[in-house]
Amino acid sequence: MPEENSNGDDSPNSKTHKRVTSAISWDATTGLLTIQWCDREVTTYNLGDLPQEIQNALMYHGALARLQQSYVSADGSPSAARTKADKLWTQLRSNDWGLRRGEQSKFSITVKALAVLLKTSEAEAQARFAALPVEKRREVSSRSDVVAQVAKLKAKANPLQSLDSILK
Repeated sequence: MPEENSNGDDSPNSKTHKRVTSAISWDATTGLLTIQWCDREVTTYNLGDLPQEIQNALMYHGALARLQQSYVSADGSPSAARTKADKLWTQLRSNDWGLRRGEQSKFSITVKALAVLLKTSEAEAQARFAALPVEKRREVSSRSDVVAQVAKLKAKANPLQSLDSILK
């Protein structure tokens, strides 16, 4: 019989989740979702094997979750929530919802920085970075040259108001 502080397996109940994957990739052209586990095993799921109604439900719930994330800070105002949701929808339709909006994942912006620093394609930088163990990825991400390049990319994507205009 499991102990009272167990969640049914050997791991204790905890609000802090331990990382179990080292990389997750999605190939939208083939429908393959590939998960690289921390124990170096790899699992691939072909979402095309799912019945169409389940694929539709996944798209619906993914879009719904994304829209809900956009208006979570609306402070209970339906008008503010509607405005934020409309803005996200416009960005999604124009394919303009990534780095410029600050919604790019840390992994993706680090890959962009690595591509610039290594003078290579983003695809190659992503493949090389994703192949590293988590500890090495953290080490690479915290290097001063990588941090500086990430800052440059963020600054370029989200220009600051001039200091002169702020100080007036």
